[in-house]
Parts: sequence; structure tokens; C-alpha cells
Amino acid sequence: MGLGVVRKVEPPIPWELDGTIDLALYNVETGELNVVATGTNEVYYYPVKWDRDGTLTYEKHFINNEEIERLEYKK
Repeated sequence: MGLGVVRKVEPPIPWELDGTIDLALYNVETGELNVVATGTNEVYYYPVKWDRDGTLTYEKHFINNEEIERLEYKK
């Protein structure tokens, strides 16, 4: 399962209460959580979809300029 996990960052993002968002994979069977893309005070990540072939599509959001990159992760 692909998740966005909220994490505090330094320096804090002035308009965000809880920090940034890391992209993580959660294994339902083992309870293991693995971060695959680490957010910063400049970017955060958002999972979009998981294809049948195992490809996770996600977005990288740039905080200061509203630019968005669509990326893929495949283990």
C-alpha cells in the first residue's frame, strides 16, 4: 500500500501545521513501513495510484511554486 506519511521538518514550513509528507510503502502482512521518497521543507510527495504490474505512480509537489512532477516507483 502506498501512503503519504506526515513528518516534522526543520526549518518548519510556515503555513503547514504538521510538516512535510514522505512517500512510504506499507506492508499489510508484516506491518513494515518503508519510506521511498523523503519530503523536505521544499517538496512533499503524494501517492496517486498503484498499477497491477506493481508500479506506484506518485506526485512530487514543490511548495514554493506549485509545480508538480508525476513520477513512478517500481520495486
